This record gives sequence, structure tokens and C-alpha cells, in this order.
Amino acid sequence: MSEESPPTIAPSSIPNKRLLFAMLKWGLCLLVLVFVIYQGYQLSSKEELSELHIDYSWLLLAGIVYLAGWMPSVWFWRALMRSCGADVPWRPTIRAYYCGHLGKYVPGKAMVLVIRTALVKKHCPPALAAITATCETLMMMGTGLVVVGSLFPLVFTMEQQSRLPAFLQPLIIHPWLLPALVIGTTLLLLPLIARMVTVVSRKMTPPEYQLEQPIHIRTLLLFRGLFLFGVCWITLGISLGLVLKSLQPDLSLLEHFWTFVAASAVATSIGFLALFAPGGVGVREGLLMWSLAAIPEISPAQAVAAAVLLRLVWLTFEILAAVGLYYSGNKSSLTSN
Repeated sequence: MSEESPPTIAPSSIPNKRLLFAMLKWGLCLLVLVFVIYQGYQLSSKEELSELHIDYSWLLLAGIVYLAGWMPSVWFWRALMRSCGADVPWRPTIRAYYCGHLGKYVPGKAMVLVIRTALVKKHCPPALAAITATCETLMMMGTGLVVVGSLFPLVFTMEQQSRLPAFLQPLIIHPWLLPALVIGTTLLLLPLIARMVTVVSRKMTPPEYQLEQPIHIRTLLLFRGLFLFGVCWITLGISLGLVLKSLQPDLSLLEHFWTFVAASAVATSIGFLALFAPGGVGVREGLLMWSLAAIPEISPAQAVAAAVLLRLVWLTFEILAAVGLYYSGNKSSLTSN
């Protein structure tokens, strides 16, 4: 009886999954961009846009404030790494953090972690740097949603609230219900989050980094993080207000202060959750235009222009900071050798 040869498997006709996933992400991103551009065109006529005047000195100040606004996040990331036994100096921490900003423009946003871990690997194990960077990012964006929920009754118009889904309509009848739920739930979950981060960090950290002190992420550190991230969102809101000031010099920053904070928080946080959109492109602009509709002094044309200008200002200063810090770090390492 002849021995049968194993059946040959024909080459799969299914396209590469990675290629399909990449096409889906870029397709969704393109779809969102087209929708936002169309909405912006509907909101304002070409004549209105052409009549806008920009004061670039306010844009310069907005960019400087934007970069400074991330320093509390830098402190928190460094504090997390130190809690896990990796005492990373300030200079490489700042360099890695700001250079990592450019990674969010790659779909999926995982490149942020790759850049950060690569630039602190001399002082911190890559796995530990990655898990602490992930925790910092999620805490920052989660705090953004907490800020939005807390400010909801203050900054969003009744017309905007009336457009909420049916299951959220009780928030209109009891406007302070959402802030109470958001803040209360956040504070109750902090000890659980601290415990989860501690367990994951212990598993991801090499044993030699745990000899001096056991890894323990304290609830107090996360509470400080919430406060610092709140400062971050306030600063980003000020940056948005300065961009609007460049379009309308008479606009009062104090009068609409909390609207600016909530608008930047909702646009940036939800834009981050849209993993298919590099840097939240399109999603952030659409939410920003929607949020700015709560300010009567802002015309539709100014809302569209502000969304575009904010993207350009933040991206420009991110590139300048990343390039400057990256090459200054290389130069210092060469001179030290």
C-alpha cells in the first residue's frame, strides 16, 4: 500500500490582513476629513473666510503656551518611571516626551510609545517605559473626558444638549447629574486603577529594577496626576483661546475661559480615541467647530479657521520642539563621549 503524500495547501487568496487594516484606517480617516471639510464649507461661505484677518503674534503665543502646557504630563510620566525603580533624568524625559508627540500622526498612535521608549532606553527598560507612557497617555485623555463631563452644564448650549441621544436626555433635566457622576466615579476608581497599574508594572519590569524598592504605584500619585492633567487641559484651553484671539481681538478670554477648556478637551480626547485618524485629524476639527458654536461671538467662518489654525500651530510647534530637542540630545551625547 503506497504511502499517501500530505495534501498541499494552496496559496491563500485572502489579501494580507495588515494591508486590509491599513486601507481601512486610511479610508476612514479620508472619509472623516471629507465630511469635516464639507461641514466647514457648509458653515461658512468663501466670502466670509476671505474677510478674516489673522494676528500672528497671538498664534506665536498660543504655540508657546501649548508646549509649556505639557510639562505637568512630563512630570507625571517621570514620576511613574521613578515609582517603578527607573530614575530617568529630566533632560531625556523631556526630550523623549516631546519627540514622541510626532508619533501620534501615524495611524494607531503606537509610534508614540516606540519613540519614547527608544529615547529613554539608557535609563529605563523599554517595557517599563512603554507601560508607564501608556498609563500617562490614558490618564491624560481620561482626565480630558472628566473635564468635559464636569463642565458640561456650564459650556454647552441648550440647543447642543437637546441634540443628545434619548438615553442622555436626563442630563438636560438634571444638569449637574453628569458632573457629579463623573467626578464621583473617577475618585472611586483611582485606588483600583493604581492597583492595576502596579500589577502590570511589576510583571513588565525586569527583576534587577525591583531589588532596591518594590514597585508600588500609589493612589496619591494618580490623584496628583489628575490635578496636573487638569492644569494641562486648562493650558491647552488657553492656547485655543489665543488662536481665537488672533481672529477676533475683541474676544474676551475670561468670559469664555471654561468653554475654551472644554472645547479643547472634548476635541483632543475623542480625537485620540479615533485610532484610525493620525493625530485625530478631521475628528478633532469637527468636534472643535461644534464646540465653538456655543460662543455667540464666534462666527461659523471663525470656527472653521480656528480649527485649522489650531492644528497648524500645534503641529508646527511640535515639530520645532521635537527637532530641537532630538538634535540637542544627540549633540550633548557626542560631546560627553
